[in-house]
Amino acid sequence: HTGYIYDIVNDITHQYAEDSEYPLRKGNLENGKVIWAVAPAGSNDSEIFMYDINTSLTIQITNNNYNDGPPWMGDNIVVWNSRGLNYSEIQFYDISSGSITSMGFQNEIDAFPKTENNRIFWSRGTGYNGTAEPWIYDIPTGNLTKIATSYLYNGIYVHEIDGNWIAWSKYDGNDNEMFIADVSNTQVGSNINIGSGNVNVTFTGVTQSGDTTFTQSDNSTPLTTGFKLGGPPTYYQVETTASYTGPVTVCINYDETQISGQESHLK
Repeated sequence: HTGYIYDIVNDITHQYAEDSEYPLRKGNLENGKVIWAVAPAGSNDSEIFMYDINTSLTIQITNNNYNDGPPWMGDNIVVWNSRGLNYSEIQFYDISSGSITSMGFQNEIDAFPKTENNRIFWSRGTGYNGTAEPWIYDIPTGNLTKIATSYLYNGIYVHEIDGNWIAWSKYDGNDNEMFIADVSNTQVGSNINIGSGNVNVTFTGVTQSGDTTFTQSDNSTPLTTGFKLGGPPTYYQVETTASYTGPVTVCINYDETQISGQESHLK
């Protein structure tokens, strides 16, 4: 078996996998990279590979004794489920750092992962004959959220994640239904609270959902005259794509031993 990519604009065909007696399992293409899984015929030990069209280089992402795949790539993350004898768990690969993270849910049956916007969406079951629910994992914060209640294990399939929207189907034993959900971390409502690390934000009112993000750094623009930093200096950048009304309250936790003077003077 051989894998190929066709460039429609330039009418060029790229070969991304050498001739092999082993079948290439499902993968996808994004940002000039293609991923796939391959296992020897009759084997349950498949591994994940990635080919870079621009450099013509292929790297092997996984090398273990588990059945990995099929993989899915979104933005800068490759995600797949790694299957053992009686369980499967979600793992993901950060293309920038080259690191693999196991989400560590080895007592569950996790399947059908997709990723976009630093989120992973998948079906999580209690066993092959039990129930399953759609879950979402936020990579930057580590927050894990169940999107809906229990379904039959074989009845839930993740179909797509696009921006802050996810879509899936379920089979309840009689027929199939489609569902969508907005998974923005800042939802419409009153007194909406969202936080990460040492920073917490409360919106008086959110009129349109969106994402609120928190970025921490140790440098920024020069301070306004009359202000000085604590030690070590820490800066927080808080941004949101949500629409809101009324005041927004920002709370920051800090080490009191690193602050001299009156706390009432903190700004």
